[in-house]
Amino acid sequence: MNPVALGLSTILLAVSIFAQSADSPDRKDARAAVQPNVLLTYIQRTQRQFVRASYGPLEHQCFTDADLVRFVRAGIPGRVAATAKSSAEFRVLISSIRPMSVQDRERLLRAARNEFRPTWEQLGRISPEGQSEAGQQADRLIAQVIAAVAVQMLSVAGST
Repeated sequence: MNPVALGLSTILLAVSIFAQSADSPDRKDARAAVQPNVLLTYIQRTQRQFVRASYGPLEHQCFTDADLVRFVRAGIPGRVAATAKSSAEFRVLISSIRPMSVQDRERLLRAARNEFRPTWEQLGRISPEGQSEAGQQADRLIAQVIAAVAVQMLSVAGST
């Protein structure tokens, strides 16, 4: 058999198997289980983009109160909202959340609003696992604005 034809038939077989498995109940359940993580991951990625990590108490080692003032004055929360609203990735994310039960959707949105790094005080130590107070406030603003955009987009019938 011709190697090109063999490669093409292998691709067609793989596409056929994938198409059949995409409609199987197991496949749908697997997708549903991942959905909450997608929204939380989107929030975390956005937080890391705009809120620098804090690993020490000195000004150059953490997100400071001055950084928070600049963050707010620069309109970062508004930019995050505008980006989410116009993002194809976020629209797909919203369309995957839409079929969830009301209770699951509310649980997800509550988790989204509360997706931020703990403060060092909450951790009981200064560590990159946590964040300065100002950093947590910025993380919280991002989480809340993304959750608010999600609620807005979910409430608009047919928006995807």
